[in-house]
Amino acid sequence: MTRPFALALLATLPAFQPSLADEPDSALNPVTGYIETVTAEWNGTDHDITLTVDRGELPPLTYDVLPDSTEDVGPRLAIAETGAVCVVWTRDAATDAIHLRRRSAGGSWGTVEVLSEASESSRNPEVLVDGETTRVVYEIEGSTTQSVAAVAIDDEPDPIGMRTIVATTSSTLLLDARIQAAGGHVWISWVQANEVGWVELASGSWTSPSFEGYEEGDEEGARDRVKEAVLSE
Repeated sequence: MTRPFALALLATLPAFQPSLADEPDSALNPVTGYIETVTAEWNGTDHDITLTVDRGELPPLTYDVLPDSTEDVGPRLAIAETGAVCVVWTRDAATDAIHLRRRSAGGSWGTVEVLSEASESSRNPEVLVDGETTRVVYEIEGSTTQSVAAVAIDDEPDPIGMRTIVATTSSTLLLDARIQAAGGHVWISWVQANEVGWVELASGSWTSPSFEGYEEGDEEGARDRVKEAVLSE
């Protein structure tokens, strides 16, 4: 996912499997005009999730999204047109899990919620605001396979939908699953052996996977071709 305001500083993650989402993640709040950034901050024992609001000439605001004694890493965020914020991250534990916390447009923080299934080792979330729906994609590590899962989050009373497995692969590569939106289209892409796989949201459901081949080192070129294919439909 293109992050024009992303920072270059890498977070130190000693226990968590390396991820392309280990760096801080930033986005522009369209209501305030401020850049908001989530990071995994080392507290001397483990990582805590922190959100910082860069207010230009004013002092920054810092929020402890999750300050506790657990290892929480790989945070990502998305900001709605209303100014509401959704932060997702990986809880690094015996069974990794995807966690989420939201801040309303009015500035109130909700409770921490678990998105992934308790029996599935889940990691590396990405988040996107799609109109009134927040969509999260993450990876599930099995004993011999990896899967890409998607969850839709809407308004109350039942905000978090069931997770959907959109693809499963025997590839051992880092999948780097991403969710993107443009031109009225929403799609998920990931990397596997010499291919970028992708699915598109159509009439409320995810399509069957399609694949775009690439030469070594041209993963981003393949993702660009996937985007062109999606937008040309």
